[in-house]
Amino acid sequence: MRKFRHQWAAALLSAAFGSSVGMAAVAQFDINDIATASPTLAGWFAVTGAADNSDTLTGTNGTQTLTLTTNGDGQDRDRNAGSFSSDASLWRDFWFVADSTIGGATVTATITGLTANAFHSVEIWAYDSNSTGNRAASWTDPVSGNTATLAFNGSTTPVPTSLGNSVITLQAKTNSAGTLSLTAAGTAGGATGLPNVFVSGIRVSSNAATLPVIEAESGTLGSEFTVTLLDGATGITISPTSASTSFPESANRVASYAVQFPAADVYQLYVRIRVGPDGFNDDSLFYGNGLGVKSPTNAADWVFTNGLAAGGFTAASDVVTAGGTAGSQIWKWMKFATLFTVPSGSLTQTFQVGGREDGLHIDKFVFAPSSANLTVAELDSGTINDIPEFITFDGPDGIAIHRFGVPGQGATADGANPASGLVLIGGELQGTTLGGGLQGDGAAFRVSLDGETFETLTSFTGGTAVGNPRGGLVDSGSGFYGVSQAGGASGAGTVFHRQSGGNVVILRSFALVTQHTGTNSGGASPSGPLALSGSTLYGTATGGGPYGNGTVFSLSTSGTGFTVLRDFSALDARYGTNADGAVPRGGVVPAGGKLYGTTSAGGTGGTGLVFVMDANGSNHTVLHDFDPLDSVTTVNFGGACPTGGLIISNGVIYGTALAGGAGGKGTVFAINTDGSGFLALYHFSAPGTLGDGAGPAAGLCLSGNVLYGTTSAGRGSDAGTVFALDPFVPDFRTFHRFEPVAADGTNNFGAYPVAPLLRVGNALFGTTFAGGPGGSGTVFRIPIPLTAQVSATGNPNGTVNATFVGRGAPGSNYRVQTTSDLASPASWQNLVVQPANASGFVLYPESDLNQPKKFYRIAEAP
Repeated sequence: MRKFRHQWAAALLSAAFGSSVGMAAVAQFDINDIATASPTLAGWFAVTGAADNSDTLTGTNGTQTLTLTTNGDGQDRDRNAGSFSSDASLWRDFWFVADSTIGGATVTATITGLTANAFHSVEIWAYDSNSTGNRAASWTDPVSGNTATLAFNGSTTPVPTSLGNSVITLQAKTNSAGTLSLTAAGTAGGATGLPNVFVSGIRVSSNAATLPVIEAESGTLGSEFTVTLLDGATGITISPTSASTSFPESANRVASYAVQFPAADVYQLYVRIRVGPDGFNDDSLFYGNGLGVKSPTNAADWVFTNGLAAGGFTAASDVVTAGGTAGSQIWKWMKFATLFTVPSGSLTQTFQVGGREDGLHIDKFVFAPSSANLTVAELDSGTINDIPEFITFDGPDGIAIHRFGVPGQGATADGANPASGLVLIGGELQGTTLGGGLQGDGAAFRVSLDGETFETLTSFTGGTAVGNPRGGLVDSGSGFYGVSQAGGASGAGTVFHRQSGGNVVILRSFALVTQHTGTNSGGASPSGPLALSGSTLYGTATGGGPYGNGTVFSLSTSGTGFTVLRDFSALDARYGTNADGAVPRGGVVPAGGKLYGTTSAGGTGGTGLVFVMDANGSNHTVLHDFDPLDSVTTVNFGGACPTGGLIISNGVIYGTALAGGAGGKGTVFAINTDGSGFLALYHFSAPGTLGDGAGPAAGLCLSGNVLYGTTSAGRGSDAGTVFALDPFVPDFRTFHRFEPVAADGTNNFGAYPVAPLLRVGNALFGTTFAGGPGGSGTVFRIPIPLTAQVSATGNPNGTVNATFVGRGAPGSNYRVQTTSDLASPASWQNLVVQPANASGFVLYPESDLNQPKKFYRIAEAP
């Protein structure tokens, strides 16, 4: 019998403790237009010209090469070191000049030797404190279409104090040869300014698992802050100490930072600090209660953090939490309690810190996705070395509770390539496979929730019988209803009923399709899930109909009363557009006497739409047309080509789009049932995302507030993912990434899930279309992972307010437990048993903190 490890997650509270984007740099170039390279910082490579006023400059680090060309003149801005900070060697500004009557210089920056067809973050610096007039340069990546404007005013822009102070960050994509080619155009200056394009440094970074890092000294500092060098680190400190424990008191005690986040997400704040010799008299500060500009005298705008003297982490392998025992007078990392939400479309945010005690030194801040658990080494480098997988199985087959087509076990007699969702009937999972079985035309199966028992219920025979079942199943109370994309009297597919006794009854055979036009009456090749309302089945056919673009149909459970509710119209031969959509693959959802669905093609953008109609087929209305895809980047605003089914909750429709979005790899979207408020809740594989997957082909599973789903592919060679998205927090989490398949199409647990998930208890069940040891797919089980942390804030009297935050499956019961000693055997004390809320959170406020250390965990309640 396959057994799975009992789940629990733990967190530690030590009760005694009483923008730039810093990325993994691929190439860093210091711009100087002189023939001999001037001094530059370690790791930065000089870009030089043959002489002053050169129109072409080049530099290489041995792997990547940057070439700058312009239609204007180059001028060396080689300032003396007295005008700059200790980083003066980087800021020998170069500018490109054009005659003021022309209206601006143009520049091309070409960087070769990068990863092909990949997004990179490009940071561009430009400073010159001795010039006047307003200047601006719009930088563009012609491959992705992304732009960013570098605004410059020489009379007000300060020379940077460190490398942490960049001007703009542009997400740019390489071509198939691994080359970035950015263009910039200057605009006219002010009365005394020339229309110049400024550039003094360019840094190119990989987008893989990188973090926003902010050097404390790089922001706009209030006058009471001082930049200091202490034990090898440049940071900031405040003077004098304030008596207030509610707010910073004045703008002089506030430091502000512009942070460029890599993606919309929920972030956790980490800080590298050093507590002075007075210990608990040197260990408090304020930080903004959320992002944005705060009032220095409004207590609600600030989080007061105290008692930082005892905690913290210093060893490279230490996982940084709110606890730790690093102590004072040493640089250490700590994790703060507040979560920071960054919405889509607003990735540049203001973050503020307020000073309080004069013995506290601050080196840098790091924002990381709230789901990550970071080590000191990762925080020091600004990169995430690996993304946690949360898999807790220890059974012989891992997450796969059944593996189709395993050699020596009947090959594909049990079925192959499951493409439909599972249904729970009589406490067991039942499903179908597209292929395999004794005749190769698919099979129906049942499997126990623990995977111990598996049975092939039916081997479909094709021909004029059922062949190649595809859509999701509906529990009939005496078996299930399904559709097949082949078989039936004309070979164009069926609606069938598999009865509990094993008989398979065809309720509808779709009509013969005309060979050259792909048309018929009624539709053909149904592949979406059926929906049952009363005694009526509703479904979609992907082909056939008078225009060959599919239909919506209804049929009684007795097999009578077949009705075509919608024939989707012809597409424009050139643009693939129409008014009502085409090729519906996701079925329809009955709600309030109406049917809601999607088409994967057609519409005004040619990329599909969301529609609603009355249950009798009248009043067909388009709720949303998906935008066309960019012909080069394949991105658009909200996604494209929805193929999975919809779900509806509290007047909101949720669905997935297979393609498009900001990353070109699909989206999760929401729209109100009246057609208002369309929103892309998540963009897959957008720049800065962390192994989130690509191509969500299936619909979603909703439990509480949480949407669970799959992607059919992933970044690189990944073979799909399982994810959760809570749009109300918001929070996106990847539970599992399926491993790449070998040359023979096999792997351990399956690959390419294309069917929706089913939640049963505290686990998610689903199927993969391929992979597994037999290469023919799997049935898998993944527990909804338990995560835990402690949020703590110190009080002026040395006490601590703490809240244990556990997270699991919405509505499921969990025990919160504590112990003061993990030495085996640990004695765990039950604190509370309570259900997780609609977002899966279990909160326990802790008031008894007499122990120096307390450990907490969340476990499944019996």
